[in-house]
Amino acid sequence: MAPAGHKVFFIARGGHLEAMLKHGLSIKSAKGDFQIEDPKAGESCDPNFNPDLVIVAVKSWQLPEITAEIKKITAFLQRSFSRSRMVRMLPIFGKYH
Repeated sequence: MAPAGHKVFFIARGGHLEAMLKHGLSIKSAKGDFQIEDPKAGESCDPNFNPDLVIVAVKSWQLPEITAEIKKITAFLQRSFSRSRMVRMLPIFGKYH
């Protein structure tokens, strides 16, 4: 999405966040590799950033520690979707997201 010009914000913590802010973010893809030189990133979502889409990319055992952040970000979204472990996501997103 970033290479297409869309605004993207990454939530990361610890060493992952430090590396992204220091070195940028390298994406390796079958459709072509690219580098985001100055990714917008932080430990929580920028309160002025209103996403149209939220992609949760964590292991299912990590969901409890990010539940509050997900609820805060997705409170106003019309739809949310998780490809894996949807049953575990129901308490976070609610039945109709």
